[in-house]
Amino acid sequence: MEFSIVLEGGTLDFHSDLRTLTLYRADGSVEEPPLPETDGFQAQLQAYIDACGSGQADERCPPEESALATRMTLAARASREQD
Repeated sequence: MEFSIVLEGGTLDFHSDLRTLTLYRADGSVEEPPLPETDGFQAQLQAYIDACGSGQADERCPPEESALATRMTLAARASREQD
């Protein structure tokens, strides 16, 4: 996985195979922001396992938001295919 986010004060850059999250500030300085010990994918899997075990949905990821993310992804894909 990789991404770059261009912000007003700099750019956040990440590549899971090559480098950790890095902030390149507009003033030329570089820093690696602190990250949780568990990566996001592991946290998602654990939340799913916990929800299955308890029978309760994880409040941090309501089904309505998951459905919205799916609709947005499908809309982006359809838009890309129109070009």
